[in-house]
Amino acid sequence: MKKLLPLLLLAMPAVGAAEERPTMQAVLENAASGDWRTPDPDNIVYLKLATGTVVMELAPQFAPNVIRNIRTLVSDGFFKAARIIRSQENYVVQWGDPRVGTEDEK
Repeated sequence: MKKLLPLLLLAMPAVGAAEERPTMQAVLENAASGDWRTPDPDNIVYLKLATGTVVMELAPQFAPNVIRNIRTLVSDGFFKAARIIRSQENYVVQWGDPRVGTEDEK
């Protein structure tokens, strides 16, 4: 498995000019070899999009109940029909309920 550079996106400032924040390329170029680690395969979630695959590592040590819920939703296939309805860079991605607008709802 490839090594991963852990980034705490929530620790990044939410305000400020974009030029004040480092780009992903700058972070990668300036990362020391000791900054990289092998991710825990038990906490990896793959999100397949038309544009490629997003690899996410869950962090149960920070939010165990949320991660437990995400694991349940993923294993139940909840996100397979869901659509991303809102995203804010370095903050949040919100999925819509896949049941809304379907025959199940009527």
